[in-house]
Amino acid sequence: MLGIIVLIILGIVSIINLYGEYGGKLKLRYFSKPILMPLLIIYYVVTVQDINVLIILALLCCLAGDVFLMKEEKLNVMLGIGSFFLGHVFYITYFLISIDFIFPPYFYLLIIPYIVVIIILFKLIYPYMGDLRIPGFLYMIIITLMSFTTAIRYDAVTLVPYLLPLFGSLFFIASDTVLALGMFKTKIKYGDVIVMLTYILAQTLITIGVTI
Repeated sequence: MLGIIVLIILGIVSIINLYGEYGGKLKLRYFSKPILMPLLIIYYVVTVQDINVLIILALLCCLAGDVFLMKEEKLNVMLGIGSFFLGHVFYITYFLISIDFIFPPYFYLLIIPYIVVIIILFKLIYPYMGDLRIPGFLYMIIITLMSFTTAIRYDAVTLVPYLLPLFGSLFFIASDTVLALGMFKTKIKYGDVIVMLTYILAQTLITIGVTI
């Protein structure tokens, strides 16, 4: 019951944030964005049976990234990339723990779409990143790897706990792609709304998925 209440509050704060993004209302954005990850941490703690510190650390790193990326100055962007990079490392570690690493041959076909994703991201974003090309490219690798580790858990968990983090990771890739395109290449119509909507869905699906 408490978890449902937290999700309702998260939904309200998310709507406030999306409205702020849509209307360019900085006060609403600055008020709501730093609340999102703490709410998910609370949801995780009150819902899961066995708390895993890796999930909490991942969400805390993403909270730091959220705060840094409120401003698009070069230092803030680098700190934001670094924070999310570390967050994905924690996610990857968590997902890998549940895998036995004994895979049938067809399993390796899963690698192909993720290689395609990296190539697409590279072509879309990399030429426009300037001094941030190296950290940006490393981030493309780590977020794709994070999604890949959710995909290879199909034999380790039941269907819903498998699908929610997988879909969440794909939303994460979509969010960061739109964010990077808007930041480094060209502004996208309603880009800020798309970034936050897909980001909130990503984190929420991952968090719910690891509590089931």
